[in-house]
Parts: sequence; structure tokens; C-alpha cells
Amino acid sequence: MRSFIATVLLSWQAVAAAKQASGVNLATQYPAAPVASPHDGLASGLRVKTPPPPPPIVVSYSVDPTDPENDRQVIEGLGFEIQADSIGSGVNPAVGAKISGVPHDLTLSERERLNTEMLRGFRTCRLALGLYVRGLDPSRQRIIGRWPTQMAELKALQDGSGVDGFDVEYWSPAPYWKGPEQNFSCSTGDSNAPRWSTKNVSFLAAWSDAMAADAAYLMGNGLRIKYWGLQNEPENCPVYAGLKYTNVTYYDVFNATAPKIFATVPGVKIEGGSLRGCEGVASAVYADPNTRAMVTGGWTYHTGGAEASSAMRNYSAGCGGATTWVNEWEYFGSLTPKQGFNLTADDTINLAATVLNWFVFSNAPKFTFLHALKPTYNVEAEGFGLGFWRPPDDNSTQKVPLDKGHWRFNNKTWNALAGFTQRVPWDSTRVHVVGELDPTRVAQRIMAFRTPPSGTGGPHHLTTPGGRLGFVLINTYTRTEFVARVNITGPASGVAYSGYRYNATTVGAEIGVASVTHGVLEVTVPPLSIEFWLGF
Repeated sequence: MRSFIATVLLSWQAVAAAKQASGVNLATQYPAAPVASPHDGLASGLRVKTPPPPPPIVVSYSVDPTDPENDRQVIEGLGFEIQADSIGSGVNPAVGAKISGVPHDLTLSERERLNTEMLRGFRTCRLALGLYVRGLDPSRQRIIGRWPTQMAELKALQDGSGVDGFDVEYWSPAPYWKGPEQNFSCSTGDSNAPRWSTKNVSFLAAWSDAMAADAAYLMGNGLRIKYWGLQNEPENCPVYAGLKYTNVTYYDVFNATAPKIFATVPGVKIEGGSLRGCEGVASAVYADPNTRAMVTGGWTYHTGGAEASSAMRNYSAGCGGATTWVNEWEYFGSLTPKQGFNLTADDTINLAATVLNWFVFSNAPKFTFLHALKPTYNVEAEGFGLGFWRPPDDNSTQKVPLDKGHWRFNNKTWNALAGFTQRVPWDSTRVHVVGELDPTRVAQRIMAFRTPPSGTGGPHHLTTPGGRLGFVLINTYTRTEFVARVNITGPASGVAYSGYRYNATTVGAEIGVASVTHGVLEVTVPPLSIEFWLGF
């Protein structure tokens, strides 16, 4: 895996350093467009001519959706994380006593708008126990809501947005299991290891019982648990919340707890790794066939900030063909003290291409971005969130007008994912395209999918007919057009395809209808664009 090179605020360095094995920060992936020099035939001081764009890149593909051998994975959909409680910012990310989060801080009308305008179409919501849900029972052994309405707020988000449910994962266990006088944090003075040896049978039994009880508590409050994970980034020890595992302790706790989670949560899928998949401290779980069989939800990776080209490899092959996917992604690289981010149009397209590449090269069933919304006063907000909300205690002057209790989109990240949540139905089947794995086509990306049976595609696709073909095309070049010529076999060649365009400033622009001529669908994708061409 490529090295992770970043300049990050001091408070985030421990997290970023541990991600070195799983990604690299985004640098400009492709050379900047050539700029005419002052000596290109122009007198000094006059306006420099912009050179004409290069000729289009023309790529031919073929797809046969009638051949079952071309069917690949079922794409469940995308996920987001929700900051349901407060956290610090920049050089002081530690959690505090302040009650603030989403949807709690939003007005009722803004909660509804968040559900319908952003979250609808996502499959799952990642829920951080021990961080954004961090209330405690009197024994400090169980995690509960921190204020009386927190669980009801999360249930309303679940029901109002139409998400399938939650991906529940620990950032830290309840403090009791870390030792006397401990907190959720993993900073100096706080334990970074379990309270007692994980070979202590009674301790491990009680701890695993408590985690099963935590799951039961969430379900008792109406939350649907779809995925469960033992520990976010188990190799790390962040100040805000964490517990550092070794291969041995991760194995012991997982082995004791996973069967109880299965017994408590019907139909749940359990994921493993949550940073380096089967290659990190979860490798002992992977090495044992008995515990490996309990990882029913796949091996999860964090590759935040990486160039999209780094996902043009098969992570699944490194885990013996098992399911692999990203359950956390964000931008780190342009985070600088007192400045925050300055994401560009390239970053928008890079994120979209990263999602597509994980689907195509690793057969990933899902992809989760770090946060739906981040508070306006968090320095990391632009790289970490799909939007911003203004908390009630933010009294600063807003660069973009925003009332307290209201939210707005972060176009540089949201626009990258919007098409996948709006245009690709849940449980679509990816269809192999001849040419999609060409390693030389780093800047021209394609994916094909077939719609699921009508009524099963999620809230945006309740009436979408089943068995129809769709394409995702991405052009990451800054000046060169991408002409895709797709030879389609079978009935899908006899329909018209409607086009929708996304980029750093555009969401879902209708760009016309393309007919298939002599079995070939031909479309031209402008620079820095994401397009969805749908035969339904």
C-alpha cells in the first residue's frame, strides 16, 4: 500500500501516521494543464494566450449484460458517518461536556431537509460508540445516550432519511473495561489497553456481554443495526476516543464477542480491521478459519486522502478473495493550522473516481464517507464533511451566510458522491466491462451496473424497473475530453440512455438522451466530470 504523506495538524498526527500503510494524501493526480509562457509569441506584459485543448481521448469498451459470467458483486450502496455529539477541533480534538451534534443542533425543518436533500439514498449510517454516542450507565460498563432525546433523534434520522440502518462500531469501549478512573480518550494518563488480560475468562465474558447489551440497547431504542465492528482503527490511540489493540487482544475480544452479537442482532454483518482490513491487527482473526468465518461483513480499510489511482488494485485478492471495502474516507492533505482546507475541483473528481475504482477493482459492496455534516468552527470540516452545520454557540462571522441550527452543502465533497446515492439503486449488480481494468486508463474510468428487481432499489428507486443497464463515466483530466464508445450486446442496446452530470459546481444536470447506434453507445465526458448514463 502506498505511503501516506501529509502535513496534518498536531492533534491529528497520530491518526494520520497510522494510516500510512493504507493510503496517500491527495496531491494533484495529473500534471496541471500547460500554460503559455511569456515567450509564446506574445510581447511581455500582454495577456497570455490559452493554448487550445488537446484532442479528445477516445476509448472503446464492450459489455454483455446477458452473460451471467459478467456479473460481479452486488453494490449495496454508500454510507455516511454522523457526528451525533460534540468533538473538539484542530489542535484540541478532545471531547468535552458540551452537548452538540447532528441532528440535535438542527431546527426541525432543517432536520427534515437534511434527511430528504442529502441523506436519502445512502444505505447506512456509521455510528461511533464511545465517541458520538458516549453516555454511560452508573457502572460505567455500558454505553447509552448522553441526553434524554439522543436516541430518539437518531431514530428520527433513520426513519426520515430512509437509510437501511446503522453501521455500529466502537471508538472506545465503556471506560470500565479500560481500567479505574479511565475515560473514553486514549491520551497521556489514559489507558491504551484493556483493563485486565484478555486471557482472563471471566473478564472477557463480562466485557463481551456488555457489548452485546450495548447493541440490545440501541435496538431497544428503535435503531436498526446492519453492520457491527469491534474497534475503529485498532492500531491507533487518538486523544478523542480509542483503545489500542494487539493482534492477540483483538483476536481474543473478537472471538468472545462476535458470537454474542450474532445472537443479539438478527441478520447483522460483522466487519473486521477498520483500517488495514485483514492486514492489520485483525490478521490473527483472518488467520484462524473459525474467526475468519465470523467476519461476514467484509474486511474494512481507511484510505482517506489517497489518489484514486491507488484504488486501482484488488484489495480483495490480498484477503483471499474475501469482501473488502472502505468504511471511512476523508481528505487530510490540505489541512493546515488556522486555515483549514482548500479543496479543488480535482478533489471532487478524485473522490468519485476512488469510489468507482473500489467497486471495479476490489468488487467492494459499499463505500462510506466520514461525515454527513461537520460544524462550521471545525478546522477540518471541509475535508471531513459532505456539508456544514452552524451550532448554537458559533458566534463568528460566516464566510457563507448560515443561520444557527441550519446547514449547507460542501460542494467539493457532496457533489462527488451525490450521483452514486441518487442514480445507482441499492443492490444493483455490477456488470463487467471489457476494458474497465486497463491500468493505463487512470483518467478515464467506467463502471456498468444492472438494476435490481423493481421496488428493491431504495427510496430513490421504488419504481425503477429491474434488469436495466446503467453506466458511470468519470474523466479526471483537467482539459481533455473523454469519448467513451461502448459496444452493448443484447436488449440493452435497443434503449435510449439518459445522461446526468456532476462536478464541483453541478449536481445532477440533465444532459440529454443518447441513442445506441449499431450497438454502440457513444458519449463525450468533459474534463473534471462525472456522468451517469441510465437505460431506465
